[in-house]
Amino acid sequence: QMLGRLPPASGQRKIFLGQVERIKKSLDQTKEMFLGNFQGPLSKAYRTSYRPEEDEEEGNGKQQYFDTVLESRNYVVLGVHCNSEDGEDITLPPIKYVFPS
Repeated sequence: QMLGRLPPASGQRKIFLGQVERIKKSLDQTKEMFLGNFQGPLSKAYRTSYRPEEDEEEGNGKQQYFDTVLESRNYVVLGVHCNSEDGEDITLPPIKYVFPS
């Protein structure tokens, strides 16, 4: 709609079109990442979601520890955070997911 309101030779149109293309590219990357996590192996989704970010000041000790622990186990423990209709926390037992061999 907005693009049709701007004249074809307008500088504003080019700027707006560039913004739309960047947003579309970002949304496509987000969708691709989500589908990769949703349809791919759970171990990859777990690593992507829970692996600590590298801290330049502390080095990558946390990542190295995470990787060592994850690689030494054939399972992950999953928890669920949910609320009742009243907004109260509900505690569910953790799920131990064993990776297929």
